[in-house]
Amino acid sequence: MRRWILGCCLVLGLVLFGAQTAEANRAPRIQLDAETMKAALRTETPEEQGYIDEVLRRVRTGQLPRRLVESVFWWARHKPAHRFQYFRQALRIQAARLGFSAP
Repeated sequence: MRRWILGCCLVLGLVLFGAQTAEANRAPRIQLDAETMKAALRTETPEEQGYIDEVLRRVRTGQLPRRLVESVFWWARHKPAHRFQYFRQALRIQAARLGFSAP
């Protein structure tokens, strides 16, 4: 009987630990606002800043999926240099693959 209770406690502990680990591994929800994106992607010119504004406008109007922009932004912001250029190029490629038009 003691082994059975100990076994149940072990299984329960593994299940709870696994659920917490899975939750911790999820990427945090990114707040897509112009200032955050411009700062994280290190935009330098008015054209680059306008591009971010246009992308966010298309997300608001449903012309670009929010999830697509979030994932490309998350990927590009971890690049060591030229983050905006990575973001723009990856967004164009991924949007085209999904049948959307990126600016």
